Amino acid sequence: MLAGAMALLAMQTDPLLPPSGHLAALARSDGQDVATLVHQTNVPLQPIQWRNIVIHSAKCLNRDGRASEVHFRVLASADDEVSIQPMQLWKQQTAGSHLPLIAGRDLNADSIGVCLAGDLAGGEPSAKQMARLTALVRALQQACRIPADHVYLHSDLDSHTGCPGRSFPAERFSAELIHATR
Repeated sequence: MLAGAMALLAMQTDPLLPPSGHLAALARSDGQDVATLVHQTNVPLQPIQWRNIVIHSAKCLNRDGRASEVHFRVLASADDEVSIQPMQLWKQQTAGSHLPLIAGRDLNADSIGVCLAGDLAGGEPSAKQMARLTALVRALQQACRIPADHVYLHSDLDSHTGCPGRSFPAERFSAELIHATR
């Protein structure tokens, strides 16, 4: 039994933790705390269900009729106030329908869909919108233990779409994700 316990301890992995300097990004001065939003569900959070996060633009999802099939929306008003809206699918911990079948696999079953408001084909999202999106994705990574290499843009999974848009700052966004540290 001791040998079994030692083997289990040797196989134990460290939890996915953000670098300490980035925790402030999870909170917001106007009271909308992203980590709290992630845990506001009507049923217990099912972190083992979620393996991926997929970023979309509203224009792409509206065109495909899938705008209501995501788990979160990152909304921006005309005066650049940005808010995050958890959708009913997230609150019920239910799979969405934000992706078509890709290579014969239904990624909807284990992917959290996040929709970024706006048309990102012509211009970048605002700095505030990107900060809120990054904070949300980082909170989801922590809550569901999703590594950075399982955070995708829709276009990463489906070469037939340009979603979330050619102006989306993919490299900068990827650099801000939580990358596993030991």
